[in-house]
Order: sequence, then C-alpha cells, then structure tokens
Amino acid sequence: MAKVKVRRSSSESRARITILSIILILVVASIVSVELSKRWLYPDYYTYKSSKLTSQARIVQLSDLYGKSFGKQNKKLIDSIGILKPDIIAVTGDMLPAYATETDVDALCDLLGQLKELVPNAPIFYALGDTENDYIAEYGNGLLKKLKDAGANVLECKYEDITIPNEIKPLELRIGGVYGDLNPGDVTYGKAQTFMNDFCFTDKVKILLTHDGKGLLNYGYISNWNVDLTLSGHTLGGIVRVPVFGGFFGIDGAYFSKYSKGKFDHDENGYKSSIVSAGLGTDREFPMRFNNLPDLVCVDMERDLTE
Repeated sequence: MAKVKVRRSSSESRARITILSIILILVVASIVSVELSKRWLYPDYYTYKSSKLTSQARIVQLSDLYGKSFGKQNKKLIDSIGILKPDIIAVTGDMLPAYATETDVDALCDLLGQLKELVPNAPIFYALGDTENDYIAEYGNGLLKKLKDAGANVLECKYEDITIPNEIKPLELRIGGVYGDLNPGDVTYGKAQTFMNDFCFTDKVKILLTHDGKGLLNYGYISNWNVDLTLSGHTLGGIVRVPVFGGFFGIDGAYFSKYSKGKFDHDENGYKSSIVSAGLGTDREFPMRFNNLPDLVCVDMERDLTE
C-alpha cells in the first residue's frame, strides 16, 4: 500500500514560523531583560518642590545593594554618583547581603570611603535596613563604628540639622533615620515614636530615611507624621515589573502593591511626598529581577515659586 504524503499549506507553514519566531523573540527578550536588570545602571530622576525650600539641592539615594558590585570595587556605581554631583548621599539600608561576612562589611565600607573621597562636601546619611540589623544582632555594634569610620553618619532614631551653602540663601534641612513601621499608637517601639515626635518638631524641611516604608505608606501612618520627604527602599520594585500594572510581588504576600516604586504625593501641592527606591540588587536567586533595572535614585529639590 502506497504511503500518502501530506503537504502542509504555505499558510500553515507561515503560521508555524511566525509562532516559533514570537516564542524565540520572547525568550531572547526575557534573557536580555534579566541581564539588564542585573547590570544596567542609569539614574532615576525625581523632582521634589516645596515653598519651604530656600534653594536647590540634589540627593542621591542608594538602597538594597545586597553586596552587589557594579564593576571592580563598584567603580561603575561610584563614577555614576560622581557624575550626578550630589549635595547629599542618602543610604536606606540592606546594603549588606543576607548572612554577611566581615569581607562584605569591608567591601561596603570601601564603597562609602570612595564616595566620601569623591564628593567630600556631600554628607553620607545611612539608615539601617534588615541585613544591617541582622548583622548587628549576630556580631554586635562594631558595624556602626566601621560605617562611621568610612564616612557615613548612621541615623538610627537620630537626626541632624544641616545647612547646604548657596550664594543666594543657604538651605537648612533636618535629616533623620529610623527603622520600623512607625505606628504612632504602638507603644512596643516607644523609642521610634519618641524620635519621630522630636524629629517632626521643627519648621525646617524634614527628610526621613527609613528602610521599609510599609507602615508609612501601605498602612497609612504617613498621615500621622509631619514629614516633608520620605526616602525608603525594601520593596525591590516588586522584583518582576509588569507594564502598566507595576511590581508583581508586593509586601506581606500581596501582589501589585501601589507603593513598589516611584514618587507619591500625600497632599495636593506635593509638599509632603515619599520616594520608594526599587533598589540596586536583590536578596534572592529566584524569582530574578525582570524588567526592573537597578535603581539609582536622584532627587532634585527645588523651591516652588508658584506660591
């Protein structure tokens, strides 16, 4: 019995080729996105305006590095920050990897030292994150001294009043740092509540550095505190960023948190705002960062002349 050969129509062949091509493109695009999310470094610019500001200033925020290095001894990261010429460098925690070693601490201190040498007039303010607190719990407060010796002002339930020189009028700011949810009704963390009451008691522009903004933003505690600008991290941008919808993985097992990354205004003028960094690295092998570039945050503070 003769075998019958079945010939596919040209339209069927084209459809198969098209489908395979689409699959191939998606696979290649996914690989490229994952690699860029590991290595690409480009500033994410935000503008904060307020009638309380007397002059301009630039803040560069670093968060959630997790011991990652952009180039040998973080040269690419350091050069990028130098180009931005910040007036203030704000660090919002989790710069160490989980289960950090002394070598990891030395690498972080080397980074801070190089930044201090590169931009000596820009103070470095450091708010502790989960990995720093875990390291301190395991090995003691030696980390705090090392960070200080490297040039960082560690702010844990502390604040500093600083003045940024300007030819027309100097800019006076209060910068504070604290770790926790900052629930004003929670007496368990009374130290943080006492700090916040003291920190907010000033007419100066107040900038708060806190690693995890979950309490302030997702739980709404921001309405209880008179803070002008809050800088935080922790979210890692939701790990996987989906176009239109934003970061996929939220906090507490939720998905598509509104506050995974970006600038959020809490009043009609935008004078009370929060900026959430998607971080520079990741604390996990899977899921990997996808469509989620390392986030070097640059905040330009400007006086609002409309009022």
